[in-house]
Amino acid sequence: MKRLHAAFLATLFSLLFGGGLFAQNNTLMVAGGSGNPDEDPLFKPIARYLGSGDTESLSAWLASGVEISLISNFTSTSKSHARSILDDFFRTHTPQSFQVTHVASQPNLKYAVGVLSAGGEKFDVTLFAAYADGEGFKIQQIKIDRSSAVF
Repeated sequence: MKRLHAAFLATLFSLLFGGGLFAQNNTLMVAGGSGNPDEDPLFKPIARYLGSGDTESLSAWLASGVEISLISNFTSTSKSHARSILDDFFRTHTPQSFQVTHVASQPNLKYAVGVLSAGGEKFDVTLFAAYADGEGFKIQQIKIDRSSAVF
């Protein structure tokens, strides 16, 4: 299943980012970009806020309309409601850390994948951000699922 997931993401990013993504040994790789989360000024603060459960600071990075998927429950909602949903999630899953593992970008789109440790569990997190004139990059989509990785 993990190979299928990596292959699906590789196909998706091939379509979105012109073939710059591929899967190798169950790891998603980015070609033509740094792929280094430490070099991306957008995801550094977002990672800090996710890792500490700071939804107030995180909400500054959210678009006015956000698609949010928490453990397979999907909704398209407002920025303030998305913050409330994340607050509820962090109340039941106290965050310990968040690590960005992969990033990819195009001029007006950015994508990150990471692992959230919260409430004694690990969660796979996917973030999509798009550039909005006058506002910079804003998160359009957040997806948090229980990790299927074997550590």
